[in-house]
Amino acid sequence: MTTTFVGRTYLYETNNNFMFRFVVPIATECVQRFHDSKKQYLLPSGKILYSVASSSPYAFHLVIKTVLPAMQVVWQDLKLPSEKKMLLVVYNYILQARLNQPDITDSSPHSRSQLQDPAISKTFDEFREGIVEVYFGAVSNLTQEPSSSNMSFGAAAIQGLVLSFKIPEYLSNVEKGIVVRELNSMLATPPKDNDIRLAALSSLQEISAVEPKTFQDITLLNYLEMLPDNVSQDADERKVELDIIVGHLQDLVQIACSRPCLKELSGGPPANMPSSYWHRNFDAMEKKLLDKLDLVLQNNGHLDYANVILAAICGGLQIFDTNLNLARTKAQEPMPANPKVGPYTYIVTALFQKIVEQKDHPNGPAGAFELRYTGIKKPFDDKFVQMVGRIAMWALRSDLTTPANNFLLNWNALFPDEPSAIWTLFTPGTSLKSLSASQQNLEHGPKDKCLANALSMYLLAGNRRTEPFMFVEVSSCR
Repeated sequence: MTTTFVGRTYLYETNNNFMFRFVVPIATECVQRFHDSKKQYLLPSGKILYSVASSSPYAFHLVIKTVLPAMQVVWQDLKLPSEKKMLLVVYNYILQARLNQPDITDSSPHSRSQLQDPAISKTFDEFREGIVEVYFGAVSNLTQEPSSSNMSFGAAAIQGLVLSFKIPEYLSNVEKGIVVRELNSMLATPPKDNDIRLAALSSLQEISAVEPKTFQDITLLNYLEMLPDNVSQDADERKVELDIIVGHLQDLVQIACSRPCLKELSGGPPANMPSSYWHRNFDAMEKKLLDKLDLVLQNNGHLDYANVILAAICGGLQIFDTNLNLARTKAQEPMPANPKVGPYTYIVTALFQKIVEQKDHPNGPAGAFELRYTGIKKPFDDKFVQMVGRIAMWALRSDLTTPANNFLLNWNALFPDEPSAIWTLFTPGTSLKSLSASQQNLEHGPKDKCLANALSMYLLAGNRRTEPFMFVEVSSCR
């Protein structure tokens, strides 16, 4: 019914129009029901206000002007956490109605001019300080006094912070930083209530997608600080430490990889990054984890820690690439910065450089063609090699990998005189042309030669049927 009045032009300073005579009585009756002793009408009234306020900028203006002063008074009077939770949900309805306004979803000049009317902007801004105080106060009570009584309204308060964060120019940069740090703190020292923890995690996902720079400057750095360069040499202590590290990495992957970024970094795309802005948080996380992996590998006896980091790199790629397929059903994918380079090439290349090298045959050649072979560097084990292979296979199978940017095909185009990258595993320069034949001969050679061939199989498995077929003959491993 409210929507039927939207097409008309109204003077906001007058009360003599259809919209005013319809909306204000509804909002006034909802306010009266806020004071019901049992608060049984609080949430239903909030839903009514949300529906009416979402219909048009002018209706939103009338609703907030009528209800927000009363809501501020009611909030101060509430004592029970359960009642505070209900009123916070109503506040969330108001903020969501603001996000539903045409400046967010409608590009028509008429709709934009309505919301930009000084009367609407002034009315909403008048209550900004009070609304921010409600949410920040609720979250502060949650973190300072994590009692079971405060837990009931925790998730609603967190959701409201995210809504306020998403309203353009509503929170200052300082306030935004406080919101993100509070959410990070909740995940660093998880609350007893799992709903609050999940709300904090989901909120950081939403905020990071909207503000990738905030993710990189605050959230990503916070998580990296929680990842030590060393773990204990004592087996029991190390297990406890690794369990904590795994929890942090799982949260970080969920934040960075569960959804694509919605906009480019304010300073433009990073140098030498071929991907579109959808990848900004994912790329930033993967690069930092690759750097952390280098530091951990410098410490002898830390391969189990390295495996944990590699698992996060591998899991992050799989989760992100899967979610990209879902995102494509809702929006058109942005063009990559460099379509000739695959968006995951840097990950595969960096990992292969860490673990693969060409070696001299240890027991002397069985023939002139077996002077060298492709093997695995120490101290990498089967588990580590398997995860690297899965990463390469997943990158090749991604819809983002095309004949033009396929790192496997491009490598052989760059080094036409070298054996296939299937066998050299991206280690050019010293190999003989006959290496591909010797690499297949598993009757002669150390165990790491067979392990390197496992990586070759992952590359073959990743090559899709639509790509140019590369025929190789593989001997059985003994």
